[in-house]
Amino acid sequence: MIFTFLITGGSLLFWLGVQLVEYPVMIAGRFMIGLGGESMTVAKTAFIARWFAGGKGMAFACSLTIAFTRIAASMNFVVSPAVANAGYGAEGSCLVGVGVCGMATLGTVCLVICDIYFEKKGYVKVQQMGKHTDTIGARLLTMAKQVIQLPLQFWLICGAVSYTHLTLPTKRIV
Repeated sequence: MIFTFLITGGSLLFWLGVQLVEYPVMIAGRFMIGLGGESMTVAKTAFIARWFAGGKGMAFACSLTIAFTRIAASMNFVVSPAVANAGYGAEGSCLVGVGVCGMATLGTVCLVICDIYFEKKGYVKVQQMGKHTDTIGARLLTMAKQVIQLPLQFWLICGAVSYTHLTLPTKRIV
């Protein structure tokens, strides 16, 4: 829920930056959106893993969330210019984005309430974390060694995906 609030707050801050034509405010808003969005992706996956702990339907649920994320991004490419061209300008487009983020925040609050309810009813099991006997430094060192040993194909795919994600926002401008 925190990440959704970050996204909504960042969207509101970005809209304010557009209103005031202040680039540092816009950048701060986009930074907040990025923090919330990337973190929320991890949280969504953990949430899905919790609800589909048996493995049945987990792949479908994960692919469904990814599909809706892509559909939302595509809809943004259609709706934002339409709102701007309808006479509301960039400010109106950003304000529509704030509204959509606000609705997503309400949906997240409802989801958390449902999750708490179903956890109390026993439909969703609470997973207890195991005790950590090693130190954080030892775990980080082990992870670093594992990352270094990844094959060249992995790094090539990471490079291709990173390049695609870096250029995707500019495709609408060009």
